[in-house]
Amino acid sequence: MIRLAQIISEFKSYNPDADVSPLQKAYILTARLLATPTVSGEANINVHLEVAHVLATLRLDIESIVSGMLFSTIRENRVKLSELSGMIGENTAKIVYALDQLPNSVSERETKEEVAEAMQQLINAATRDPRIIFVKLAVRLVRLRHWESFSKLKSQSFASETLEVFAPLAERLGLNHIKIEIEDLSFSLLYPKEFARIKDWLLSQADFHQQFLTETRETLLGIFAAKGLEVEIYQRIKHCYSIYLKSLKYNIHYQDIHDLLGFRVIVPEKDDTYHALDFVHDRFSLVPGRFKDYITYSKANEYQSLHTTVLNDEGVGFEVQIRTDEMHQVAEFGVAAHWYYKANLPQRPSSTTDRLFWLKDLSNSLGIAANPKESLEIFTRELYSDLVYAYSPKGKIIKLPFGSTVLDFAYAIHSELGDRCTGARIERELKPLEHHLKHGDQVYILTDDTSQVQQSWLSFARTTRALSRIRQQLRQKDHAEAGKLGQEIFEEQISQFEDPEGFLQSTQFQQFLSKQGYDQKEVFWSELGFGHASMNELKLFLANNSVLGAKRKSKVIGLRLPRKPDLVVIPGAEGHRSRLAKCCNPLRGDDIVGITSQGGEVAIHQVDCHNLKAIDPKRMVEAQWPLNPESRKTVQLLLHFDQDIKTHLQIMKIFASAKILLLECRHRLLENKSTQEVTCQVANLDQLVKVLNRLNSLNSVTARRVFDTEDNAQANPAH
Repeated sequence: MIRLAQIISEFKSYNPDADVSPLQKAYILTARLLATPTVSGEANINVHLEVAHVLATLRLDIESIVSGMLFSTIRENRVKLSELSGMIGENTAKIVYALDQLPNSVSERETKEEVAEAMQQLINAATRDPRIIFVKLAVRLVRLRHWESFSKLKSQSFASETLEVFAPLAERLGLNHIKIEIEDLSFSLLYPKEFARIKDWLLSQADFHQQFLTETRETLLGIFAAKGLEVEIYQRIKHCYSIYLKSLKYNIHYQDIHDLLGFRVIVPEKDDTYHALDFVHDRFSLVPGRFKDYITYSKANEYQSLHTTVLNDEGVGFEVQIRTDEMHQVAEFGVAAHWYYKANLPQRPSSTTDRLFWLKDLSNSLGIAANPKESLEIFTRELYSDLVYAYSPKGKIIKLPFGSTVLDFAYAIHSELGDRCTGARIERELKPLEHHLKHGDQVYILTDDTSQVQQSWLSFARTTRALSRIRQQLRQKDHAEAGKLGQEIFEEQISQFEDPEGFLQSTQFQQFLSKQGYDQKEVFWSELGFGHASMNELKLFLANNSVLGAKRKSKVIGLRLPRKPDLVVIPGAEGHRSRLAKCCNPLRGDDIVGITSQGGEVAIHQVDCHNLKAIDPKRMVEAQWPLNPESRKTVQLLLHFDQDIKTHLQIMKIFASAKILLLECRHRLLENKSTQEVTCQVANLDQLVKVLNRLNSLNSVTARRVFDTEDNAQANPAH
């Protein structure tokens, strides 16, 4: 149980001259506000004190700590924002309010879309005040520590989201010890058996591990002492979730993980790190490919250290990390290590704000994302990234995520430069857009003013900035092409009207646009091109309003409505009513047969309809199509194609040029493929076959006619 005295003591350890009365006032206020429990269970003051203590260990300012102590009080309707501002100050009250506006994100019904929305709200709030993200992480950690209060489903949902989103967020902020704890806590909830297995194995190896660490630490101290280098050495054992991931990645047993055991060597100066590295390599055997220089090339969260994995004389591997004390503070506390406040000085230091520039970039990218799936993709890409350092021709350092390409570099310089980029020259060699950059590359971007953004760029662009800009440009390009196609469809259809040019300026057309919610005709054209709207909407509107227009003696734009389909001819039974069976939906040109019913009605089927197997042959009668060639029939088509909007536009153009009447289009994505169910009217079977042949001639498109399923048909054999 955390006491107020512990929080004050922790705070004064890094801010000894500060006034701690706000903490004392916050404690009294928290106790009073949480005196009455509520359904959510947030009333436990111990939880709130624990959150405040976590924030104090992160060396945050007093406003952050007070905010953590009072989190959830506004959400619980225990106090209003205006009242809280008067009690603890406006700045602190705003943090509490912002926190309580964010969703808890604990629900067994939570979807990826809801996670994406919640994280976007968090990032947007953090760009206004970065302290919000630290308090949110502290709340998440403390709730995980007390997971017993959750149901099993809620705890697993909470742990899964924490592992997927909040653990990498903690790493991106450089909060290493927070990351380790929430990973292990989440791991224990999601995979309790595997967690217990690792814990039991570590316990069984505890004596060996302790002996190895003690002896090796003494050896290292002796090496550095002999060289006259004063160091501090900390030993560690890899945490459970990290062990689990490494064993999965390399398909090895826990005991075969080379960096299971490790040491952190703290040296006085930066130059001493490389001297210490040489001393280690002189004494132990280096494991090839296991050396990383994060001092010259720091991680995205500003982590700096030298990492090397070596083998002792018995062939046992271990890791050595070498860094200065300042680097060690950043490694443990990340951005929070720079967050120093002077007593009664509320403004944030600019150095900390500068280190969180990526939050603003991330917020901007999320703001132009097309959908929640894209938002989540952007978010996770930003979190899981190490850096590669490249240089502009003038020597400016450009930090990019590992795996970035020439195209990413161009977009990092300027968005318009990326749009016109055609390649690059690196060390006098020409490189294509998709070329992966290495540390130290000096990149000269090549451009062409006629170059345009391509869909294929999405397959190799790596950075959030590049991907967001490419998608934005493609969407603008797609809208332009869709608008052009929609205008062609529109103008072709209204050419049937008495006065096509006058119709565009008519009151009726403006009324239609207003009723359908289109701000202007170009929006309607764009929706037509994308297949989200149909000319039938317009024709139906004109048909429904033509009578009113006639009564008012106003001029009505002429409209040719489609004729009513003729009935099927049934020789010898011309007086009987007929209708088309839904199971096979025969078209003019199909070989057909009639099935009589008790009421005298005749259902028309295709002769090869599977439903005829269950029908008494005595009920079958001859049926023929009428001679009228303009009769139109309704059919359903099923199309599968790629996600390229150009393919969709080509499909719509085929329908338009064939004068197919579209009644309904339903579009969805399944396993990264577009599926479209189209209900349309065709004149006859020949027209349908020609359209299907044209659709299937397109790259990546498969199209076929749809019938009812056999089960449904058998359930209604008379149809």
